[in-house]
Amino acid sequence: AFCHFGLCQNRLYSPRNKRLQIENGDDYRNFQDIWQRSSTNIKGKSLSQSRSSKKIFCIGLNKTGTTSLKAFMQIHGYAVGDQAAGELLISNFEKNNYEPLYAYCETAQFFQDLPFSIPGMAKNLLKQYPDASYILTKRSSAEAWYNSLVDFHKKLFGENKRIPTKADLIKAGYRYPGFAWEANRLLYPSPEDAPYRKDDLKAVYENHIRTTRELFSNRENFLELNIENDDSVSKLASFLHINPQVDRMPWKNKTSEL
Repeated sequence: AFCHFGLCQNRLYSPRNKRLQIENGDDYRNFQDIWQRSSTNIKGKSLSQSRSSKKIFCIGLNKTGTTSLKAFMQIHGYAVGDQAAGELLISNFEKNNYEPLYAYCETAQFFQDLPFSIPGMAKNLLKQYPDASYILTKRSSAEAWYNSLVDFHKKLFGENKRIPTKADLIKAGYRYPGFAWEANRLLYPSPEDAPYRKDDLKAVYENHIRTTRELFSNRENFLELNIENDDSVSKLASFLHINPQVDRMPWKNKTSEL
């Protein structure tokens, strides 16, 4: 389903051969370590101590407030999936293999970012979890989202803080060398020599908003949320049927803090 984004092409790093070099503050040596940690969390405490076992999926694209939403959910006692474990599942989707994803979804209650932010993923999740809750995070416009994403990736991946090139993404050490490039190809149909071409990425954002709205039309288990709006906490609390413990949404993953 995602081959047209480029993930089915020959890749420099094979999932069977690459040595995972996990970064981002997590001292994991390989995928098994991450999976074990996730499994231990769920068996030991996570869902048993959370508000319910009902799944909640954030299906907004990265850089739409997904990390801030994760912080909100943690504050309110929800068991949150291990993001590193989820991100390392992306190589399965070129073969339309979703079983590892569904197994991962049994490790917690709330999930966000990759692979849940992949355009089209919500359709698969809805078939497997029709009674789950789905939150589409968004920005004020496609332009605002694009600028936020590119500014963040400039600092994270770009040499001398330029817009990242294919070479920059391939050598980036996030998760393992090559992961950032694989994720870019999975998410965006932009050309390889211009992986952040504005028109292509803005079209992905706009299409994702449109198709997600169509998918969840007239469904009560769906919320569209801009966390920058003043009423975001009240809307989210009402949707989750909880009493909010904060007045404003947490602001996490700021580009200015890189």
